[in-house]
Amino acid sequence: LHVRSRRQRQMCIRDSIYVESFKNYSKLHTKNDEYTLRLPLYKMNESLGFDFIQVSRFYLINFKHLTSVEADLVNGMIARVSDLKIPISRNYIKNLYEWMEIK
Repeated sequence: LHVRSRRQRQMCIRDSIYVESFKNYSKLHTKNDEYTLRLPLYKMNESLGFDFIQVSRFYLINFKHLTSVEADLVNGMIARVSDLKIPISRNYIKNLYEWMEIK
């Protein structure tokens, strides 16, 4: 994946933990850094490949960093991704469970 910010940078997809969406921008979070890209979430989903799954309207997670899926009193269902809590939408929970069965 090529990331262009102020300087062009190539990064490894497996370092990516999750992607957060803000309208036509996506913020790619890695272990050590975050990158803001002018791409909508669906384009990020297409370019990142099969290790990423959409868990809500605003988030993609790297399945390889998923540690658990839990119920939370505040957010409903959450995905634990590298010690972070990512909310899971009711519309996407079925897809996540099917993805977990495949992998």
